[in-house]
Amino acid sequence: MHTIEQHNTAQNMESANRMGNIPAVARPFAIFVIGVSGSGKTTVSKALAELIGCPQIEGDLYHAPASIAKMAAGIALNDDDRWPWLDRIGEAVNSTIAEHGIGVASCSALKHAYRDRLRHAITSPVCFVLLDSSREELLRRLSERKSHYMPASLLGSQLDTLERPAPEEGVLTLDGQKPPEAICQDIIAWIQALPPNGTK
Repeated sequence: MHTIEQHNTAQNMESANRMGNIPAVARPFAIFVIGVSGSGKTTVSKALAELIGCPQIEGDLYHAPASIAKMAAGIALNDDDRWPWLDRIGEAVNSTIAEHGIGVASCSALKHAYRDRLRHAITSPVCFVLLDSSREELLRRLSERKSHYMPASLLGSQLDTLERPAPEEGVLTLDGQKPPEAICQDIIAWIQALPPNGTK
């Protein structure tokens, strides 16, 4: 039995196919949807993976238990917490690309060095899409989110840590307050215009 959400997703995918919006991406390839907590990266990366027809990799699932405990206690992670986490995500993306040819992942990747770590960990071309939203909208989303270890009190530290991509990074920055479907279409149009080797 299909839920209304599943039915709508199927309709959206059929519509995208009819409009020719499934991107002709040179494989292998990795796409990261990045941003602070509450930016919508999980929602958008899942929708994008469905449109492209590849697995979605949820970065939050690769945090060490000790890191999850720190965040749940309202303690921000540091670089030493994040380096092995980024490496695990890189391994997961490599495995997914080896099997499916392409992978879409969600990951905060707040610093330039974190994005570079992922670029070096992944053996295929990589591109990043940053979702940008107002602090008020981020707080609203976090306050409504249930059963997640990341408290809204850590948003300030994430915003302080965020290093906005420089032009030479080749990162696409989008309005995270747009509907996920519209964001996906923007990403797809950008991907279609990329050179064969992506932005790595």
